[in-house]
Amino acid sequence: MDIEKLRQKWSDNAEAYKTVEIGSGVHDFIRNILSHPDLFGLKLTPKKTTAPQTFVNDTEADKHGRPDFVLYVTKDVTMPCEAKCYGRIEEGIRQLQRYRTDYTKEYGILTDGFEWRFYRSNSYEIWTLNQMLENPKLFRTFWEAYLTPENYYTEIFQPSGQRVLFEEPMNLNDSENRKIFFKETSQLIARFRTKIKIDDNKTALETSYAYLIQFILYKSLVDNRFVRFENEYKRFRQQIVKAIRDQDLYNECHCT
Repeated sequence: MDIEKLRQKWSDNAEAYKTVEIGSGVHDFIRNILSHPDLFGLKLTPKKTTAPQTFVNDTEADKHGRPDFVLYVTKDVTMPCEAKCYGRIEEGIRQLQRYRTDYTKEYGILTDGFEWRFYRSNSYEIWTLNQMLENPKLFRTFWEAYLTPENYYTEIFQPSGQRVLFEEPMNLNDSENRKIFFKETSQLIARFRTKIKIDDNKTALETSYAYLIQFILYKSLVDNRFVRFENEYKRFRQQIVKAIRDQDLYNECHCT
């Protein structure tokens, strides 16, 4: 299906997509977008194969529910894609957050077929269907940059002013939110532990937690406007961003 036929299909069915989600509803249109070679260029597979450049629809349920789509973009990037009826995209925000904890939580897509939100870390960028169809090449450039690791980490330490995932802090009185919080904290500690060259697991784990607690305390001083700490923190972030942009960061070190 070429771009013009995609545009016509949306025009013909937009009203129906407001009430029909699965089957021939908005899911059908989203499958067309994900598989179009000029847009995402992914191949639909009937079951989970985890092969790069593929995606599945109507995935298997897990403890957090069942994402509408799962995208196996590369061997390192797997992301959930939550779909809602046209005009009801806000209903999927919390669901997507929960799904992201079960995949590489750095990425995720939320869409109602017309508006596409591309999440990275705790922020997202919006593309509309019109923008994607008007300039597929520009969208492909965005998509490839969006998946680049250094851009992801740069966004964490130097936010670009994109929209944030949640306008309000996560409510930890909600039992489901607490599960997400503790799971993400455990994942962070596990990843950090692998970076510490300490053979004793107990010592490495305690060191990881110590660094995390130290960062939280330091960030609290920054957030409460202690000028000295705020200035130091800004300088520290600038150094991190510079290191991230250095290509040597992504190459294996052979130093002796």
